[in-house]
Amino acid sequence: MIPEPNSLTWQSLYAYIEKRIAGVHETLELIQKNFPATDRTQMSASWESKLEMLQWCLPLVREMQGRENLQVICPILSLDAIRLKCRSQVSQTPSPDFAWIGAVASGRYKLVRVGANQSQSADILWSFEGETAEIIEKVETLVKELCAA
Repeated sequence: MIPEPNSLTWQSLYAYIEKRIAGVHETLELIQKNFPATDRTQMSASWESKLEMLQWCLPLVREMQGRENLQVICPILSLDAIRLKCRSQVSQTPSPDFAWIGAVASGRYKLVRVGANQSQSADILWSFEGETAEIIEKVETLVKELCAA
């Protein structure tokens, strides 16, 4: 069951990432048990990369869920980034992302500010790479600008 976008929270995202991590661990175990050694390395590589990205996201999401002023955001995990939408704008059609956050390394993230153009595709307005605290500060600034009720 897919949750309604307005019900997505930092807490639900954290729980979802934990479930995804458990699923990747199970997949890696199945690969180890069921495939010959010659096939394991190649098959495991993409799953290990996905596991690493998910594990890097957890500390950021944990910090975000503790910030009262960031509860106006609907965070959505896509393939390789956390997409951010203002909760007040989720009911609009289409609901635009205002930023994406991707894990670069442990404790290091890239924040990309996006805006919708007339064809409803996303334009990259700017990007910033930094540590957890720096990313949170930038997101808080964006929330003040874009998600005011």
